[in-house]
Amino acid sequence: SSLAGIFVPRSKRSVKETAAVNRVKFSMPAGDTQKIYVRIMDLANEDAQALPYPELRDPSLPLPRNKDIDTLQTAGTVAFVVCLLSLCFFSFVRDKSYLFFSGYVLFHFLHYQILNPEMPILDWMPENPFLVAYLWSIFTMGSFVFFLLFGRSFISLPTLSRKTDMFLKYFLVIWTGVTLSQLVVIYFYRADLVSMVTNAVPGMQIDG
Repeated sequence: SSLAGIFVPRSKRSVKETAAVNRVKFSMPAGDTQKIYVRIMDLANEDAQALPYPELRDPSLPLPRNKDIDTLQTAGTVAFVVCLLSLCFFSFVRDKSYLFFSGYVLFHFLHYQILNPEMPILDWMPENPFLVAYLWSIFTMGSFVFFLLFGRSFISLPTLSRKTDMFLKYFLVIWTGVTLSQLVVIYFYRADLVSMVTNAVPGMQIDG
């Protein structure tokens, strides 16, 4: 049997490249016939409503390129450059606004590595792909925290309104608590989450 899928460690996948594409390899003599069984649905998940359409493709042919990849790569590059510039500005003027803003755009850059159809972030943790589920929550919720910290520092909120600043602090504590709660939920229900994501994959490519 061959394994494929986003949450399968690279060392266990049939095709180690293109982690975000479900690919398996097989070979057979010309003119022969062979039955192929593809398990694509977890029957324990009653909400699964995926209709797969496997594609048989010569492995020497390049994969079709998703047009969103270039857009996300460009956006990620811009975010990374802005992050570096903000850190440079912070090193000169020591204004925390630049530090918080660099954290904000850095989280956006990392988020793009997950949104990218090729999921390049999996290259950073090939044997622990499920960490993406944790990182998604951290980058999504954390970028909002950095944005609020940036705004608070940029307008000098503590000097403008102590009451509003105190309200913002309480909100940040609650928001951080919600983020940690999400991480706990992901930990205890990760099997169900994997099933949901796996069943949402529209198809599988068979190289032969």
